[in-house]
Amino acid sequence: MASKDYIHSHDLGVETARERLESSMKRLAEKYGLEVGGQGTNRISMKRSGIDALIAIEETEVKTTIELSWVLEKTLRCTIEDALAAKIPKLLKG
Repeated sequence: MASKDYIHSHDLGVETARERLESSMKRLAEKYGLEVGGQGTNRISMKRSGIDALIAIEETEVKTTIELSWVLEKTLRCTIEDALAAKIPKLLKG
């Protein structure tokens, strides 16, 4: 599997950042048929066959790690990067 990390800075604190991200990530998971786990913690995981994503929420940054199977790497990577670039910075604005 191919893995890539994305890091977004914020000044919201863990709880506020998690609250802002959680519902949006659930909608994204539904769109791609992913199972969501880790609600209520500083980590949100999303999985399905060929995709494994982990969002780690820290005091001043959010780190998203996405692992895709080689087949999905070529077909979904750009779509996922576009979604992350469009959604996460807006959600983390103070």
